[in-house]
Amino acid sequence: MDREIARKAIEQSLARGSFTPCTWREDRDVYIDEKSTFLRESLIDPITVTPKKSNFPSERTSELNKFELYAVARSGNSWLVFEPTKSVFALAFGKSSHQLTFHGFFSTDVLAEWLG
Repeated sequence: MDREIARKAIEQSLARGSFTPCTWREDRDVYIDEKSTFLRESLIDPITVTPKKSNFPSERTSELNKFELYAVARSGNSWLVFEPTKSVFALAFGKSSHQLTFHGFFSTDVLAEWLG
């Protein structure tokens, strides 16, 4: 996995559009553009990640444990995780890429996942 593969997957997802809601802004398209730009600026060189056992395991995110996962973007303790064989994204939280707890969902909608 390299940064260019991750970037292409993100761009393909962004090109499909997002189901991210935005009722608090007058112009949803401007909001989506702003958040897409922030995501692009948050890209990192992919890092193999290890999901942390959670007190609230999600049957849905437990499926991801079967695959090799990569952190591809980061902002503070928020990490965008990518699974390349299914081209799905998930949001995880943690101080280290070796101790991530998943938000609970994953999908092909990169922006929805990034924004939680």
